[in-house]
Amino acid sequence: MKKRLSVGKRLAVMGTVLAVTGGFWGGQSVLAVDNAAGTGNGVAIGTGSVATQSNSVAVGGSANVTGGSATAVGNSSQATFGFTTAIGHSAKATALNATALGYNSAASGQYSTALGSTAKAQGLNSIALGKGATTSSFAEDGIVIGNGANVNPTAKMVKIIAIGASSNATGNNAIALGGSAKATANYTMALGSGSTASATNTMALGNSAMANKEFSIAVGSNAKALGKNGVVMGYQANTTTLTEGAIAIGNSASVTPSIRSLQGIAIGESSNVNGNKGMAIGGSAKALANFTTALGAETEASVANATAVGATAKARGEKSTALGQNTEANGQESTALGAASIASGLSSIALGSSADAVGGNSIAVGTNSLANNTLTMAMGQASKAYGTQAMAIGVKGEVAVGGYNAIAMGYNSYVGEINETHKSVVTTANPTVTVRALAAATDATTTDVSPIDGNVNYKLSDDYYPVTINDKTSSDTEKIYENSIAIGMGAKSFGFQTLAIGGVSEAHDSNTIAVGLSAIAQGHYSVAMGQQARTSSDNALAIGHYAESHGEESTAIGYFSRVGGANNIALGNMTRLQGVDNSVALGSNARSVLSNSVAIGNNSAALIDSTFDIPAVYSNERFSADQGVVSVGNMYYTVTDTKTGKIREYEANTRRIINVAGGYADTDAVNVAQLKAALKDITIEAAEGITVNRVDNKFTIGLNVVGTETPTDVVTVTPPPYNPTPTTTTPSDDTQTTQGESDSGDTGTTTPTTPEEGYPKSGSQVTIGVETKPIGIVDNAGNKTAVTPGSDFSVVGGNNITTTASEVTVNGTTVPKLEVALNKDLTGLNSVSTNGLTIKGADGKDTVVIKGDNISMGNNIIHDVKAGVKDNDAVNVSQLRQEIQGETRVSADGAFIKKDNTAAQNITALDNQVQANSESISSINDSITNLNGGVSNLSNQVSKLDNRLDRVGAGAAALAALHPQDFDPSAKWDFAAGYCNYKGTNAVALGAFYRPTNEQRCLRLIQNFKRCA
Repeated sequence: MKKRLSVGKRLAVMGTVLAVTGGFWGGQSVLAVDNAAGTGNGVAIGTGSVATQSNSVAVGGSANVTGGSATAVGNSSQATFGFTTAIGHSAKATALNATALGYNSAASGQYSTALGSTAKAQGLNSIALGKGATTSSFAEDGIVIGNGANVNPTAKMVKIIAIGASSNATGNNAIALGGSAKATANYTMALGSGSTASATNTMALGNSAMANKEFSIAVGSNAKALGKNGVVMGYQANTTTLTEGAIAIGNSASVTPSIRSLQGIAIGESSNVNGNKGMAIGGSAKALANFTTALGAETEASVANATAVGATAKARGEKSTALGQNTEANGQESTALGAASIASGLSSIALGSSADAVGGNSIAVGTNSLANNTLTMAMGQASKAYGTQAMAIGVKGEVAVGGYNAIAMGYNSYVGEINETHKSVVTTANPTVTVRALAAATDATTTDVSPIDGNVNYKLSDDYYPVTINDKTSSDTEKIYENSIAIGMGAKSFGFQTLAIGGVSEAHDSNTIAVGLSAIAQGHYSVAMGQQARTSSDNALAIGHYAESHGEESTAIGYFSRVGGANNIALGNMTRLQGVDNSVALGSNARSVLSNSVAIGNNSAALIDSTFDIPAVYSNERFSADQGVVSVGNMYYTVTDTKTGKIREYEANTRRIINVAGGYADTDAVNVAQLKAALKDITIEAAEGITVNRVDNKFTIGLNVVGTETPTDVVTVTPPPYNPTPTTTTPSDDTQTTQGESDSGDTGTTTPTTPEEGYPKSGSQVTIGVETKPIGIVDNAGNKTAVTPGSDFSVVGGNNITTTASEVTVNGTTVPKLEVALNKDLTGLNSVSTNGLTIKGADGKDTVVIKGDNISMGNNIIHDVKAGVKDNDAVNVSQLRQEIQGETRVSADGAFIKKDNTAAQNITALDNQVQANSESISSINDSITNLNGGVSNLSNQVSKLDNRLDRVGAGAAALAALHPQDFDPSAKWDFAAGYCNYKGTNAVALGAFYRPTNEQRCLRLIQNFKRCA
């Protein structure tokens, strides 16, 4: 009889096993989210993230990368070595092709670029651009641009440039330009406010300029030359008295040679000096105030400490310097250098033909350049900087009004609003714009997923989604484009605190970053990096050539990766997540058409039928497609290009997941080691007469038969009849009805199906054959033989042994009996070993006893004793008499009796020999007794055999009653019990059966219990 257990009871018996297979064989690709780590080709995203070795990308939290083709994006980021790039808060990228962009950036050497506040670059080929920018570790080809800029090597050096406030450049070919610029040693040049260029071939141009000896030139307000062959131009210019070839031109200029110098010099036709210690050199040159210098035809220095050099040059601001034809320095402490250049603002500098520095402390360098606001810098032909503290560097570079603290660097680069001159690639007059691939023919995007004979047809378009521009505005028109930077030919930053680097790159909205040729970052806080990389939604990230991210908080990393929808992540070349949300695709061509899903591995796809709703195995949990899936492979599917109609096929593929730790919680994955351990914990105990052998996870159950002949028995088991009557029950939770499926808490009727295959029909019998194994017999010499069931087994007595077969009745049952006994008369014995021997007379009384070292003759005479020869031989009466009668009858010496012995000595020897003979006879008696005991034990063993066969038959019949019911996909475990009584012996067996599918064989786990009374 057997009863199907409920699902709850099955779970109690078997537990929950979850096995997940797959992986990335050959590359070890790992994705770790939140506080986790990925190794080899790893990508780690989230709190405490770490991604180690080649092609690693770690994004967010305490991101760390450590090598490979590393990229680290996010707070506390580091990407240490390899082709590193670190972008964002606390970013560091240390060595080799290192690039670090953003707050607290470092980059430390090799081909470094560090771009952003507190940026450092530290070494070979470095460029550090932005607030606190520093490059050192002996500089090499470093360029530093921005507030706190520095280069500062103490050795090695080579081609160093520092541009911007607090700049410093130390070493070979060094140039420091702007702010507190310094360029110390070797072919140095310092241009701008606070400039210093100390030693070999130096030049300093601008406010507080200084060039300290060797071939020095200092041009500008507070300029100093202080050295050999120096030239000084501008306010407070100076050289020492003993320098060679020194020239000082400008306010406070001083040469001080060994010969007394004129305190004012005016040279040229119609030149005029009207002030203390002034100098005017050139036709119609005028020095109209104290300490002024006018050098050149029609030059004019009209305000104290002003310097004008060049035909028609005019210095009209206090302490100003104008150098070049028709130049004007109209602002206090301003410097204009270049034909028609104008420096109108306080401490401003205009360098280049028609350069114009309008704002206070502004710098305009280059033909037609314009620095139109306070603390602005314009460098390059036709470059324009309108925003406060803005910087425009490059031919036609421009920072528009509102570009507060913004930077435009590169040909036609731009920061400001979209206008007719500076148009966006992605905009039209309508606020809703269409973003598409450059060669796209339509805007249509289709995604078609439909199972076809187990396959999926997946159609997609490479077109972009339409997006809406959401540029923020500010009531402060001076700060609409604050802190924005555009670097590269045609680069444009249209928004607030945006960064565009690369030819024709664009950064829209606020806090966006676009890096790469034609890269476009649109959507607040979005980042697009790579050639033609695109973002169009807030917080989106696209990294890689042609990568696109068009959903909020979505990420696309990899060549031609595409993401549409919110909170998606696509990592790998040609990855796709379009029309879904909250999904992840990792690996080349990986894709998901389900929201909340994950696809891992090359060509992997998260695809199921949208109507899929099947309960989980064992746990019976139900889920829908909306909950998503995780896929590490793919079924066969096709991708159709909607423009060309071309169909790409992807063959089905599965993967192993390796290096899986053992699970603990119910929803954890288990590894193969846990599965093997679970199988090893299964124990089958054998009842008496049954043997269980286990090899690995395979159990073999057999009969253990010891004894004599028995025929093959037949046991008949009559199963309970099949019950076709429906049963109505009112079960409690998880209570199984009599027949049918489980019901939880409701009253219902179950109707049984037809009898299961293999289950006997009502009234039928099951015949079970018990096959006994041969009985092995080994003799004293080690010779072996076997007796098979049904064959004759003869016990034949040897010399002096007789066997007798008969039957006896035991407990009312007739059983065979075999007697083995010694013959009454023993013949042919060479020796008998025994511990003692008793020889009885005819009256039954003990007469001769041999035991130990003593022989008792029982007062009997030993007859026919031959005369002894050796010392230990027995003597007869004849020998004794001869000894007594003078010992003349002894013919030879024995061991004890000798010719020269006395009679007493010979008698003693005879007594010893008799005792030895007695001990030998006793030993023979013991051996015969032991032989009797062995024969008796053999008889008892044969008698027990029949009882064991009874138990074997009962146990085997109980085992044979066990078998599973028909396959049920919702209940793959079955349990059964069997019972049998055979010749008064009872046995019970329990079994468990598991079938993964209907086609596969059963795993059977069976226990036979000890017999019952």
